[in-house]
Amino acid sequence: DGIYAVTDLVALGVMQTLRESGISVPNQMAVIGFSNWFVSSVVDPPLSTVHQPGTEIGKTATTMLINEIRLGQADQSVVHETRVLNTRLVVRDSSKRKRG
Repeated sequence: DGIYAVTDLVALGVMQTLRESGISVPNQMAVIGFSNWFVSSVVDPPLSTVHQPGTEIGKTATTMLINEIRLGQADQSVVHETRVLNTRLVVRDSSKRKRG
């Protein structure tokens, strides 16, 4: 069994609550977060997470916003678009169960 939390901070809270309840992470319950927050690699056990490219998200959003502003100022119609940026799974000890 496992829990996938919406953010790394929430995942850390989940791990603390599980520990206080006597549930072993990852042997009884795996935990994975989202964002690859800098603290995630130094907690015990280190948190598995989905890395999101924060800098790239910011740059892409800024470029898209500037383009929309320019089009609006030129009285051109703005076409809204969706961009999908790659994420990657960072596997650490919070989701690694011991075999045996």
